[in-house]
Amino acid sequence: MRTALVLCVLAIAAMGCGGGSGVVADAGADADAGGPCTPESQAISGTALTVEPHEVPTGGVCVATGLRLLTSVGDVDRELPMGSAPAALAGVDFALDRVIVGCSNPTLQFVVDDGTELVAGEEMLCQGRAPAPVAYIVRATTRSMLRSVTCPYRGPTPCLAP
Repeated sequence: MRTALVLCVLAIAAMGCGGGSGVVADAGADADAGGPCTPESQAISGTALTVEPHEVPTGGVCVATGLRLLTSVGDVDRELPMGSAPAALAGVDFALDRVIVGCSNPTLQFVVDDGTELVAGEEMLCQGRAPAPVAYIVRATTRSMLRSVTCPYRGPTPCLAP
C-alpha cells in the first residue's frame, strides 16, 4: 500500500510540472528545511491510505479554500458542477471511499486515517504553472472529518520555475 502511495505522489508531482522543465530542483535540495513530507515527519500516526489523483478535465481555477472532503455523490455534484468532475469519480462507492478536492499546488502528499478523522499532508512545489484543480480518490475509508497539515516548503529559494 505504501508503494502505491509513493507512486501516486510521484504522479501528483508530475501533474504539476507543466511548461517543459517542470518542478524545479530536487524537493530535498534545501537541507535546512527538513525531510520529506510524510506522516512520520509530521508526527501523525494511523493507517496510510491509497490516494488516486485525477485532474479536473475542464481545468478551472483553484479556489484558495483548502482541501474539501466529499462524502457523497451530491457533494461531488455541488463541488464540481456541470460535468466538470473527472470520469473516475463516477465509479466511487461512497459507502467504501471518499474524495478530496484540492489543487495541484500545494500537492497532496499523504492521507492517514488516525482513528477519528482523515489527516491530509500538503506540500508546496516550485513549478512553472498555475495550480489546477485535482480530485483525489481516497480508498478504504468512510470518515467524514478531514484535517489538513502543511509540510515545510523544501524547494529552492527563490523559486525560479520557468
